[in-house]
Formats: sequence, structure tokens, C-alpha cells
Amino acid sequence: MDKATFNTVNPYYLDNVMRAADKHEVVASEDIHNAAGIKLVAKGQRIDEQMRERLIRFKLRQPLECNLSVNAGVGPSDILEQVEATLDRFKPLSVLFKSKGSLKKALAIFKGLHFDQMGSLLLSMQSGIDTLPHSALVSLLGVGLSMACSQGTDMLVELAMAGLLHDVGELYINPVYLKPDRKLLPDEWKHIAVHPHIGQMVIGEIAEWHQAIAVAIGEHHERVNGFGYPRKLPGENISELGKVLLTSEALSGMLTKDKHPVKRAFLGAKLIPGEYPFELVSLIACIASDGCMCEQEPCTIPKMAELFETSTALAQAIDTALENLNQARLTIKCRSSSLSFLDYIDKYLQTLRATMDQTGLSPYYHINELKDQDSEPDICREIEVMIFEIEWRLDEILRQIALHNCDLEEDLTNYLNDNVAPTLTLI
Repeated sequence: MDKATFNTVNPYYLDNVMRAADKHEVVASEDIHNAAGIKLVAKGQRIDEQMRERLIRFKLRQPLECNLSVNAGVGPSDILEQVEATLDRFKPLSVLFKSKGSLKKALAIFKGLHFDQMGSLLLSMQSGIDTLPHSALVSLLGVGLSMACSQGTDMLVELAMAGLLHDVGELYINPVYLKPDRKLLPDEWKHIAVHPHIGQMVIGEIAEWHQAIAVAIGEHHERVNGFGYPRKLPGENISELGKVLLTSEALSGMLTKDKHPVKRAFLGAKLIPGEYPFELVSLIACIASDGCMCEQEPCTIPKMAELFETSTALAQAIDTALENLNQARLTIKCRSSSLSFLDYIDKYLQTLRATMDQTGLSPYYHINELKDQDSEPDICREIEVMIFEIEWRLDEILRQIALHNCDLEEDLTNYLNDNVAPTLTLI
């Protein structure tokens, strides 16, 4: 995907423009011409539904994103209000701003942010689909983690901006795949997996913002151990800004879970060694252990026997998948690139399996010896959280297999879909 791709108007982006135009005045900041030079929309003209067909129908001389502005759109005061609401909702985050004056400095950073016409429109579009609260949480986490690591003001400003705009790529995706209550099938995940790259293009190439912000946006779903997406970058190839942003994004998802959010954030961040930067994991541990972090736990406490039945099924699924991967190497002639992908999946599964043993989720433990632990709700909940995290990562492996289907030999694709993927599908 290059800049010229944006000369054809993305229908989902346009839908979001129209949605923002219902609340704000969105206008053409310049004359909008098609590729042949015919004027479609005059400068200053308000964008409305009547323009949809002509904008979709033609390839444009310039990306539509470059020729729109919003009057009285989302700005710094709205962002500050959202950040303050986030602090009020997630009280545990106050531990990140314990140093004298740090919270005041953080709020001043958000208050002082400057958005050009494209930035304001993108924020207004996020507000229109109610994703701005998530972006504000990621942004606040990034600033808080970096302040705790004594980063300079310039990086804090860049993190605030990157956090607020990290998901703009989702504005270009069919909203059917973005519904929070929809569990995506592995082959549907390809529609989501491209959004970091789209976001990087929009911010870096179309908006022409500082490249550090754009690069970090492209990295916000990578992992330091190389098990992220879309490029599976190892830690040494991820920018410093990106490392904080990817940690903040993952942490935000854990903190908004229905069950044990704080415990899940702490355990999820440290579960897989090397998944997140060590110094940031240490900070997350401080958040989780702080006295103000008491959370309302559900009344239902899982039974230890049930938890270990689930963990046994998980371990057996991983063991079987590893055996099947080895069989694929022995029986299917593969290109070196395909073998590298098999090695990637094998390493990921080996890491998960080792983690299960190290945390006591091994099927070789005797459940009868642990029955008395039912009276220890904290232990039961901790095991439940670890199971959640392992299951989430198995889903990630399924998504990776689906994403690589078109890049692998047909025999290997069929083998993975018939023998490995079903093994890891635990419903």
C-alpha cells in the first residue's frame, strides 16, 4: 500500500466522515478534483450525504483526507476532558503520577496538544464511533509509563499524540469486524491485522506528521519477543516510542476486561518472558500492588478442579499441535520461508507450553493435592486469569495461520488448517 492508494476513497472512511459530519461541520478545505481535473466539490462546501456518490465514484487527484477540515471539531479541551474522565474511571492509574507535580505535568501536556485540520477530523471521527475513550486510555498510559521512566517532554508529547491516533487505521475497516462482542474467525482477522499499517500510512504519508509518531502507530500491536503483528518485529527493530505504545495498548485491553482487570493486567504483562519491555512490566507490577488498586471481584469463584481440567486441555492441545508441526516438517516439502513460519509457530507454542509449566498450569500436577485451594479465592482467580491469557494467545496463533494461508504451499496450508488449527480451537 502506498500514498496513491488513498486517491481512491475508502468507503468505510467516508462513512466515518459522514458520521462526524452529523455532529460537526465538515467542509472541503480545498477544491476537490477527480483524477481528470474535474472539480467535484468546491472549497468551503459542506460535506454531506449528497456528495457520497461523486466522491466514491471517481479516483481523486489528491487523497480526500488532505482536502477536508472540521469546524469546532474535537480539540485539546475535549481531549483533556476525556483524559480526566479516564483518570476518574481507572483510579489505579494514579500510581503512575505519584511523583510531585507529575499529574499536573501530564494534564498540561494534553491541554497543550495541537492538532491540524486532519488530526482534528480524525479525532472527531473516533468520537463519532465512540473509540475515543480507548484512545485516551492508551495515550494516558503511555504518558504515565514514560513519565515514570523519566522520559523527556518531547517524547511525552509524541506518545500522547500516538496514543490518541493509534487506531485511526480502523476508520478504514468494515465495522462488522470491529464489533466488540464479535469473536472473529481466524480468516476474518486479516481485515483487522492491516490497521496498524494503514494508520502509519495515514499519519506519516498523508498527514505528514513526525515519522516517530507514524512508526510507533505501525508498531502498536508488535511484541518485543517477535510474536506481534503485522510484521512480527523483534525488539531491536521496534522504536522506543513503539515499545511504550504497544505496552500501553495491550495494558488498556487488559484493564477493560470484565473479569479481574487489574490482576489480568499484571499477570498478562509478565506471563510470557520478553513479551513487553522489562522496565515497563516492573512499573505495571507497581500499579497492581498499590493499595489503591483494590478491585471489585465477581462473586463467582472458579473451582480449582475445573480450572485444572481446562489447563490440562490447553496443555494437551499445545502438545498435539507441536507434534503435528513436526510431522509437517517431515512429510511436506516446503520453501525456506514456509519453514521459517513453522519455526515461528513452533517457538510461540513452546513458549506458551513452558510458561504453563513454570506457572503451575501443568497437567502433571495432581488435582487432588490442590482441592484445598478452593478456599483461596486469590489463587483460583490468578489461575483463571492465566488461562484467559493462554487462550488469547492460542487465538493469536490461529490468526497468524489464517493470515499466512496465501503465502504457504497448498499442501502445507491444508495440513495446518486440517491438523493444527482445529487442535488449538478450544470453544
